[in-house]
Amino acid sequence: MPTPVTSDHSTRSGGKAGQQCSSAAIIVASKMPKDASKSPKSLEPTPEPSIADKERENATSIEKSTNTPHRLGDIIHDLSRMIELLRPISVYGKWSSDKDKVLDGLKSAIQDLEAIHIDTQTQLTSKFETKLDNIMDKITAMERKSKTELTYSQAAQKGLEHPQDTARKAQEIRQRNTQARQRQRTEAEKYEFTLTVEHANDSIKKSLAVATHEEIVKQLQATINRTTQTEPKPTIQGIQKLKSGDIRVKCSTPNDANDLKNKEWSSAYEGMEVKKPRYGIVVHRVPTEYIDFDNRNMTETIQHIEQQNQSKGLKILSIVPLRKKPENPQTNPEKQPVHRSIIVFTYDADSADACIKQGTNIKWGTYRTEKYAPQLRLTQCYNCQRFGHTARSCRNQVTCGKCGSHDHSTSNCTSESHQCPACQGDHPSWHSQCPHRMEEANKIMDKRRSTSPYFNSVHE
Repeated sequence: MPTPVTSDHSTRSGGKAGQQCSSAAIIVASKMPKDASKSPKSLEPTPEPSIADKERENATSIEKSTNTPHRLGDIIHDLSRMIELLRPISVYGKWSSDKDKVLDGLKSAIQDLEAIHIDTQTQLTSKFETKLDNIMDKITAMERKSKTELTYSQAAQKGLEHPQDTARKAQEIRQRNTQARQRQRTEAEKYEFTLTVEHANDSIKKSLAVATHEEIVKQLQATINRTTQTEPKPTIQGIQKLKSGDIRVKCSTPNDANDLKNKEWSSAYEGMEVKKPRYGIVVHRVPTEYIDFDNRNMTETIQHIEQQNQSKGLKILSIVPLRKKPENPQTNPEKQPVHRSIIVFTYDADSADACIKQGTNIKWGTYRTEKYAPQLRLTQCYNCQRFGHTARSCRNQVTCGKCGSHDHSTSNCTSESHQCPACQGDHPSWHSQCPHRMEEANKIMDKRRSTSPYFNSVHE
């Protein structure tokens, strides 16, 4: 019976297999921490880090985050090299099955790392946006804590910058960062498109929810190869599963993305189709008698508005109210609004822009219209009292908006005094004069000023 060949035996034999195992061992050893062999230090009280130490730590963290894609690429390369070194080694018996398990494990690790590598740039973008917003928050907080207002002459004598200049520069930085993020997102959109199963049956939705990224990519790529006659065929670089259940597909080139947008995807998954972007416009102060939201069948209303705006090419998907439904007319007949703002959704950005420029015609009246951009509206969570999200998606600790306590929600508060959890002032968190709320409102205004009022920049 042949004797199993161990790695020690292969190394001592001086043969090719031994050299390959040695190379694989060197690669593995190079990935081990340099301090792994050192004994742990005795437990001693550590001094409080200084501000300079914290800044250096933050800088190191940012540098490591920036280099993450490169490190992932190096690890993938090294793992692939280990597979090449281990594959030609001849072993027998139990060692043969162990070798197969090692190779399978390395292949699986490479696939997982490649999936992580694809999404890293998007994650880093979100991470840096958060860091930049935190920096701007700290700058504004320092301005608020400064009790002494200096005149320009006083600031010049002390060699300091006037607070108004600091605030202006902070606003300019926010605007530049917002514009940079918009350009980055616009560039990324050229390489991707989104598939939706909104109209698919439940079994398809469930199968996609449990399927791996690799399984979905193989199914989509098989559809591409089967339905594309030209060479080279478009290739999918990776996908993202969105919370909505949609699939965001990332391509190698903008041309590949444009070609794949015109594909028929129901052969890959029944009911799957390319998700078209919806464009919403807000039509202000429309008489309530013109739009009956209690009637689910709004076909007549939609047809009339389309006919009135035929010159703009408007095709309406749906109409919804901008604000929540007013109070019951039977209980509060005096509080019924005479006018309501509505949101009109369409697939055509050009027709939406035409309505923004010229106004929207309803019942032969022309009404002021603007782009619907919920991300440019002040949003406060009534679970944690922070801004930028709603309670429905909040995972933060509950915070009372009246007294600032974490022991109960706002609705269960029995305190007679108020303390804002954000600024510690004697008012609830939603008070219109809260300094923190006003800062957030100013941020939104900065974003709105730096954002185009149209969907297509050519219409500016």
